[in-house]
Amino acid sequence: RASHARELSRAYTLAQTASGCCKAAHVGRRLEAAPQARGGAPRTSAGDRRRAGGGDRCAMSADAGGGAAAAAQYAALAKNATGAGAARLTRDACGHAGLFAFGELLEAEGIQALAGTEHAGSLELLRLFAYGTWTDYRVAAAKEGGSSLPALSDAQARKLRQLTVVSLAERSATLTYDELQATLELGSTRELEDFLINECMYAGLIRGTLDPQRRCLHVRGCAGRDVPREQLGALAAGLAAWADGASGLLAEIERSQEAIKQAAKDKAAAEVELNAAREAAKTSADEAANSAGAADGNDSPGGSPAPMAMEVGAEDDARATVSSKRRR
Repeated sequence: RASHARELSRAYTLAQTASGCCKAAHVGRRLEAAPQARGGAPRTSAGDRRRAGGGDRCAMSADAGGGAAAAAQYAALAKNATGAGAARLTRDACGHAGLFAFGELLEAEGIQALAGTEHAGSLELLRLFAYGTWTDYRVAAAKEGGSSLPALSDAQARKLRQLTVVSLAERSATLTYDELQATLELGSTRELEDFLINECMYAGLIRGTLDPQRRCLHVRGCAGRDVPREQLGALAAGLAAWADGASGLLAEIERSQEAIKQAAKDKAAAEVELNAAREAAKTSADEAANSAGAADGNDSPGGSPAPMAMEVGAEDDARATVSSKRRR
């Protein structure tokens, strides 16, 4: 029970540390990209595209400073927003360049109050940005009889495509260019690669490597998206299963460590016993040699065996004695 509690605490700490590390790393990535932003969108060569994402920088979260501050600001504004003001607030949030988490804003009473009103489309749009993809928007917009969703601005369209890439990266470690182009509705390979580098990797939403030869993106990590309430139970169950597995693994490691320690103790005890038996046998052999020498004389041609041969024989007897004791 203590081990389980310790492992749960460790898992929580690791999760918090990883989240903070990724957010902090993204701030540095934004600072590195700032000179390029001032000079316009960076142009990428074929070599740059092949190497994109090849570094070990942990850019797996949207802007920790700007994104968190923007989310808090919009949530604060939503407390007093109603009607058209709340609808405008949701559309602004969907187009904000550094905001990729919408759960807190979505839970605001003024935003939820848009349901069933003439501004319901703005609420649906916010839900789409929180949980949906570019494909979901295109399907909703193409429904017979029209859709209540408002048209997307360029900034909103770009962000929804970014979020779509994140959703795809969460499901698969390898994404083909064909799949990405079809899903994002991007016309050319160059346009796709530039979008993945400039709008996804530089933005800290995904971490990976482009492979132009095989026409695919190898994903090594991505940001997280909002989780719908109906999926929280499954997520909690998955985390609990992981914690149980980690606890079992930790217990197995501890058992292995104890077995290794016990084996080392047994080996040390056997060495001590062997050395004691060896000394005893050597002493006995020396006494026997001295007795034989005293009886027959040191110069007798038919004297006792050589001392070295007797010592070797005594050591063999000692090893046999120790082995016999250990078998018993």
